[in-house]
Amino acid sequence: MIRKLLLGLFVLGVLACATFVFAFPVAQAYFCPSCLGFKRLAGEVFVEDAATTDDRSRLIGAIREGHSRVQEFYGPLKGDPRLLVCTTQECARMLGVARARAMAYGASFIAISPRGIDPTIIAHELAHIERRKRLGLLGTFRDRTPAWFDEGLAVLISRDVRYLDFHGDLPHCIAEPSDDLPNSAKQWLRAAGDSRALYAQAACKVLRWTEGRHSKSALWEQVLMVATEGL
Repeated sequence: MIRKLLLGLFVLGVLACATFVFAFPVAQAYFCPSCLGFKRLAGEVFVEDAATTDDRSRLIGAIREGHSRVQEFYGPLKGDPRLLVCTTQECARMLGVARARAMAYGASFIAISPRGIDPTIIAHELAHIERRKRLGLLGTFRDRTPAWFDEGLAVLISRDVRYLDFHGDLPHCIAEPSDDLPNSAKQWLRAAGDSRALYAQAACKVLRWTEGRHSKSALWEQVLMVATEGL
């Protein structure tokens, strides 16, 4: 009886996973890139078949620089996410990133739109991936990091000149942060859609938080503390 129950639960789990994969093209692309017209460029990087030689060359350079920026903060990276890269809007619409530059999914993969083939955008998403990878599955599930902190940290790591001033030896704020920045991911997405200035405010708040923590180990210990204890 127990064996039949376990078998039934297993079958239901497989069916649920299969339904999820086929209902969401981005999930299908992750598990089977070639099924949706992606070809391996190198390692875990897959680009749509329509990509030109120039697209591929630009992508390789952007990924290399993106990795470099994240490594500058974290040191050797533990995350090795799969990158699904679109070079046309048709592909981006299929993956659900037509209105975004890129999106990171857990610690597993990143979907990139044509506008996201950029070192800063790739570094931003890799920063999200690396933090989750270092937290681990259980740590990510229990993560208490406010959304504004996660996004502000990714802006700082990616050296995004839209939201911080990187002229000179050290970055500087360009927007004074408010006291009520969104804490949940849902709140952040809703608010950021109306005001991109939130990224600059969040980045400034994180930048001030990092003052005095200059070593990589000290920074990561504090990031981990935020994830486990909150702010």
